[in-house]
Amino acid sequence: MADTPTKTREHKLAEAQIPAQETAEMMVEVARRAMDQGQEAIRLTLRAITAAQTPVAEGSLAHGVRFSDNLAEIAQIYLQATERTAGDLESLALCYGQIGQAMQHWQTAAADLMQRLMKRAGDKPQSVFSCKSVTELAQWQHDMYAEMLGAFVSANHAMLQLTSQVAQNAMRPLERDRRPL
Repeated sequence: MADTPTKTREHKLAEAQIPAQETAEMMVEVARRAMDQGQEAIRLTLRAITAAQTPVAEGSLAHGVRFSDNLAEIAQIYLQATERTAGDLESLALCYGQIGQAMQHWQTAAADLMQRLMKRAGDKPQSVFSCKSVTELAQWQHDMYAEMLGAFVSANHAMLQLTSQVAQNAMRPLERDRRPL
């Protein structure tokens, strides 16, 4: 019977090892299942994220394409406006060039008229002192007034004709390219 307590202890140890081994195998199996479930959860999460991002990405792409199409259309509109109005701008530039040249001609004509008026008057203002009577003075004033007024009317007529010619010349480029508003 001396052997019995040892066997019992060995037997107890053997019996205890079996559940420990089974427990270890069960823990490995639980860990394996947990790992599989974790991987599956990760896969599901990635699919869900991808599925959630797909409409956003597709919407962003569609928005980008629409923006690109609109940008090209906007650029085309501005290009057409520029091409259509280039002639108008050129006409205006020619018009103002004509006006500038005409102003120079007008200044020259005005200076020439003033010079002619001065030459016509000559020494007439000094001839007032040669008047011997009030009647001669009145006649002198009459002649000077009529002559100066006639010269003034002629000068204004010439200047208005020049101004009319300037306006007609300035309008030619505008009339050539005229479009309805």
